[in-house]
Amino acid sequence: MNRPQFLNRRLGLIPMMLALAGMLFMGSKGAAGQALPDPWTPAQVMTPEDLLQALSKPTKPVVIAVTFRQLYDRGHVPGALYFGPGQNPVTIAALKEWAANQPKDEEIVIYCGCCPWPDCPNIKPPFALLKDLGFTRLRVVKIDTDFRRAWIEKKYPVEGSK
Repeated sequence: MNRPQFLNRRLGLIPMMLALAGMLFMGSKGAAGQALPDPWTPAQVMTPEDLLQALSKPTKPVVIAVTFRQLYDRGHVPGALYFGPGQNPVTIAALKEWAANQPKDEEIVIYCGCCPWPDCPNIKPPFALLKDLGFTRLRVVKIDTDFRRAWIEKKYPVEGSK
């Protein structure tokens, strides 16, 4: 391949890369920056206090953290499974693989806490995936501020990465 063909090929990738970056940047925003509808019902939304109460029961839900690694490592809900940021296609692929071996009626709670609830790009994709895969007992934790303020500063139980 000569140099002009190589450059044309490389330059042809730029629009694709920009489009992908734009989709990741928009997170849960649709065209023209409009918010996409929530994939959950109001009954599927819980508070941090609701999660704390659910964790005190004999049968605990499966808790999935879809936040950034640094935040998870600093402290997370005890026993929470980590898949990575929910907006990342790698996270979605790993979650889909995990979900293939889980009972569809298992209680699953998803949380992030990287930023205020309306701005979080990590909650909707994993929730929508598990819903589309047929899970029937899904919930999501609405963290109004961030995990540190909504959970750690309230002295709720925290587990650090080992």
